[in-house]
Amino acid sequence: MIILGINPGYDSTAALLVDGKIAAIVEEERLSRVKNHLGFPVHAIPEVLRIAGVKGSEVDQVTFSFVEYLHANRLLTELLLSPGGIRFDPENRLAVSQLIREFASVLSARNLYNLSPAKSSKLNYKHNQQRYIETLNAMGISVKSMLPVDHHLSHAASAYYSSGFDECLLVTADGSGDGLSASVSIGSQGKIRRIHQTPESFSAGLFYGSITSFLGFKAHRHEGKITGLAAYGDPAACYDELIPCLSIDTNTGGFSCRIRDSWLKNTARRIRDAAGKGFYRHPVVNDYHEYFARTLRNYSREDIAAAAQKRLEDVFVEYLAPIIKSTGIKKLGLAGGVFANVKLNQRLFEMTDIEEVYVHPNMGDGGNALGSAYVAFAKGSNQGSRQYMGSALDDVYFGPSYSDREIEVELKNRRLQYTRHEDIEGLTGAKVAEGYIVGRFNGRMEYGPRALGNRTILAHPGNKDINQTLNDRLRRTEFMPFAPSVVAEDVGRYFHVSAGNFKPSEFMTITCNVRKEQAPQIPAVTHIDGTARPHIVKSSVNPSYHRIINAFKARTGLGVVINTSFNIHEEPIVCSPADACRALQENAVDYLSIGKFWVER
Repeated sequence: MIILGINPGYDSTAALLVDGKIAAIVEEERLSRVKNHLGFPVHAIPEVLRIAGVKGSEVDQVTFSFVEYLHANRLLTELLLSPGGIRFDPENRLAVSQLIREFASVLSARNLYNLSPAKSSKLNYKHNQQRYIETLNAMGISVKSMLPVDHHLSHAASAYYSSGFDECLLVTADGSGDGLSASVSIGSQGKIRRIHQTPESFSAGLFYGSITSFLGFKAHRHEGKITGLAAYGDPAACYDELIPCLSIDTNTGGFSCRIRDSWLKNTARRIRDAAGKGFYRHPVVNDYHEYFARTLRNYSREDIAAAAQKRLEDVFVEYLAPIIKSTGIKKLGLAGGVFANVKLNQRLFEMTDIEEVYVHPNMGDGGNALGSAYVAFAKGSNQGSRQYMGSALDDVYFGPSYSDREIEVELKNRRLQYTRHEDIEGLTGAKVAEGYIVGRFNGRMEYGPRALGNRTILAHPGNKDINQTLNDRLRRTEFMPFAPSVVAEDVGRYFHVSAGNFKPSEFMTITCNVRKEQAPQIPAVTHIDGTARPHIVKSSVNPSYHRIINAFKARTGLGVVINTSFNIHEEPIVCSPADACRALQENAVDYLSIGKFWVER
């Protein structure tokens, strides 16, 4: 059974599941070079087929992980299918002139006479499904229909079937998707049963994203900066002002917001702002920004970030505590964009009674391509006594790889100086030990937002000034230190990691406390609050990367290196040798370790 899972929206992604096992997953952004690509994965779909050696005609089923998109206005479908996808970000402030230009670019597309915005339009549904199927057919995928899978069910499935848990609570949370902002389900015996949900009108994701944009960053992209900035502030300074923004409703047990304006007032606001500063598409985000402008104007951004982070954590603890108590289930599986917040994940792991936590490595919408494929396979497999349980992920190296021959062709074409080394790992570790910044490109590309050794920038963690150097070189503005990669044999020496948070620490999806006696040795990866976001490296999972760290350790005594994603700010992680070489030529790194080749500018 070959299933192609598609996420057609933010972080557009294609995943290929063959007989219940992952064959390939590729995010569209890695190929289009458009960060968080918003559109249909027109390049990623043929790429996953190529990687897996599967013909389009061999695909048995296609899943579509955002049901609302099938009911949406036809114009949205044409925008998603257009070259480059949607070129503006609907999660940030929208300018009318920008919208008009974007819409005008596709208004000539066929059959756009019906511009009804109704999500329930059967006519739109039939038309949209047919347009997507036509696109798939043009790729050689001869399916006649797609299986729509609920957005939050896709999130839950991505966590459950890749966790290795027999039974767990599955918690999903994001801005919004298919009418919801959060859900809690029980995953047990291969099946997922939802026990609670929160409508999209009350959203922890939109709350945190609104704080992000209010502080001058981009929502849906820079929330991690707020998480890092929070450690520099005093949460008590303005915590009370944020309580009405995100709370738990005592009647429903879900999220609530007490600052929302009426539909009429929001509509009037949009009309008022249309010709001026613009507006946000989610009504509650407009409410948030007006409320923040009134109540937070006298506080520092550090204190605002600290209060927002603490409020997010407190509300989730309050939300989940009674559910954990009533179900007696002590394992958590997390997915959805909110759980990109590594500090929140640590707080949930530290809750009373929680024994183990797992965060899907691609917790955002990109993970729903795989999640929806899991749902389809489980639906077809869980018959009678047969149960599909999935399997725990050992790694996330599901993208394309490149041979040394392909790499060398690129190096020659760019006229770069390079030498071939059989012990490229030893040389790489030695140069990092000498204080150089090295770009590492090897093997299959990682799936998800974290670089885990194959598309990674390496540096010395003992240099307290390296963070500023890296930020300048990569044109980034980060408030959280760079993450450490640590060999599995040494993780307990540096970090407070146990069996309960070991797996998310393999994928860099949770923070933990740094051992106090070791923090002075690795200042570049230790945050001001004494935490770090580790990447545990096993020799059985990535032997090449493991050897690099050990080579570094042989020279420094440290089993830890700085690991940050191999990309320049606002660009996706590098995918191809051409991407890596360009980053070297633009001075992002001192040297490039690519395949078996050592490259200088």
